[in-house]
Amino acid sequence: MAKLNEADDPAQFALLSPEEKTILMDWIKSWFEASKTEYKHNSFVLKNYFEEGATAAEKGFYINNGAFKGAMIKCGFRPIDANLKNWSFEVKVIRPCPRTLVTKNKDGSLKQCPRAADFKTGECSFHAARSV
Repeated sequence: MAKLNEADDPAQFALLSPEEKTILMDWIKSWFEASKTEYKHNSFVLKNYFEEGATAAEKGFYINNGAFKGAMIKCGFRPIDANLKNWSFEVKVIRPCPRTLVTKNKDGSLKQCPRAADFKTGECSFHAARSV
């Protein structure tokens, strides 16, 4: 494994409180399941999704990239290449956001969330967190 910055080391997961570990792992388990294809977003993007939350009620808390990577390992997901700073995983989203994929522009025309491909139904967590 390549030498990692401390904040990117999966051992950072151990520094979370027991409550934080439970919240983070429950979030991961409710959003992802194993897949045979690589999910297009890496650990850094996914940790931001956790922090921002899909809804106000789901808003997470700050964690570093390493803590998120450690949580993914604890949940049974292995990185595709552990030598990279930001890990990718073979996972798929199993729980869509509660928001709609399509919103209206100011002129009344419809637009699709640019990250809609991340989820089969519902808006991506990035946009949902900002519209609450």
